[in-house]
Amino acid sequence: LKGYAFSLSAKDILASSPDLTPNDLPQRIVSDKYMFTSRLGDEIRFTSIGEFSGWATAPTPRVKTEFIDESIRQFPHLEKYIRSNADNVKCGHRPYVSDGILLLGRGDS
Repeated sequence: LKGYAFSLSAKDILASSPDLTPNDLPQRIVSDKYMFTSRLGDEIRFTSIGEFSGWATAPTPRVKTEFIDESIRQFPHLEKYIRSNADNVKCGHRPYVSDGILLLGRGDS
C-alpha cells in the first residue's frame, strides 16, 4: 500500500498571510475517512492512504491530484499554500501515521 504525504509550515503561512490567525490552522488531528491532517510543532502534515501499485514509489498523477484536491476541499483557505507545495508530495510503502511514528510488526523468521 502506497501512502501520500506533504507538509506546510504554519509559521511561513502566518508570516505571509495577515488575514489568517493561528486559529485558522489545524491545531489537532483532523480525520476525514482516508485523509489525516495533523500538527507536529510548526509543521502541518497532510497524509492519506493512496493505492496499491506494486513497488512504485512515485506519485500516480491521478491519485496525487485527488489528494491535493481533497486537501483543498478540507482547508479551502489554505489553497494557495497547498497548490504551491503540490510538487513536494511524497509517497512511501511504510505505514505512515499522522504523528510520524512508524508502525512496526513482526516479520517472517
